[in-house]
Amino acid sequence: MLSIRNQLNGTWEQVRGSLQRDLQTIVTVLNTRWAATLGDRNQLSLKNNVQGMLMPSNGGSAGWTIVQDATTVFLNPGAGTVFYLEASGNRTITITGTPTNGQWLTLVHKAAGGSNRTPTLTTGSGQFRFGATFPALSATTSALTDYITCLYNGKSLTFDVVWVTKGF
Repeated sequence: MLSIRNQLNGTWEQVRGSLQRDLQTIVTVLNTRWAATLGDRNQLSLKNNVQGMLMPSNGGSAGWTIVQDATTVFLNPGAGTVFYLEASGNRTITITGTPTNGQWLTLVHKAAGGSNRTPTLTTGSGQFRFGATFPALSATTSALTDYITCLYNGKSLTFDVVWVTKGF
C-alpha cells in the first residue's frame, strides 16, 4: 500500500509540475497578446488574477481538484477554482453547489484514451454561458490539454466562458 501511495505521489508531482509550466505559458501568452488591447493597468490586473488563481505565491499546490471521469462530470465551486479532468470520452460538465459573484473557475481538460474529446458545458441558470468570443467549445486534441476559464456573473447567475486556451 505504501509503495502505491509513493508512486501516486510521484506521479502527481510530475503532473503538477507539468501543469504549472503550462500555466506559466498561458500567463505569458495572455500578457503578450492582450497588452495592446487591455492597456498596462488592466493587463497587470489580469496577470495578477491569473497568477493568483493558478500559481499561488507560496509555491504550493494551487488547490487543484482532480475530478472523477464520468459521462456527466460535476464541478462544485465550493471545492476549488481549478478542476483537472482526464476525459476518456466526450463529457457533459455541470455545476453543482453555490458559486460566489466574481469567482473564477478553470477546467483543465485532457483528452485521454487515444481520441479527441469534446466537453459539453451545461448552460442555463447556475451553469455556463457562452458569448461572441467563445460561442462553443471544440474538441480537445487527443493526448493534449485545453484550459477553459470562466468567471461567475452574479447578475446572470452563470459562469461566463471568458477564455479558452488549446493544445498543450
